[in-house]
Amino acid sequence: MILLMLLAALLWGVTNPLLKHYSRGMASSGSAKDDALFLVRRPKYLVTQIVNLSGSVVFFYSLREVDVSVGSIVVNSLAFVITVLISVFVLREGLLCARTATGCFLVMVGTALCTYSSSTS
Repeated sequence: MILLMLLAALLWGVTNPLLKHYSRGMASSGSAKDDALFLVRRPKYLVTQIVNLSGSVVFFYSLREVDVSVGSIVVNSLAFVITVLISVFVLREGLLCARTATGCFLVMVGTALCTYSSSTS
């Protein structure tokens, strides 16, 4: 089940910055209909959204064997770290500063401790 949780984190982490990237240019004051039409006309956005939603399916499937309090922490924190790495190294949205790298490291340590703690109890 840990592999499914990692897959869900990977799917969410990779697609989150891509969804932001592919939705650029959308007017913030448009109607819901205009927003929906804008996004439907962008196939890259739609494919990315489907992949993101498949991450949700994988996550819920993994919860049948993992406690939700552990599973949600692990998947969401790893998705955050993956999102940061994709944004910095793939989309070139900025540099990875020392504070961000330290934060990612601490998230990974906390996730490992949470996983270890739940497996020993």
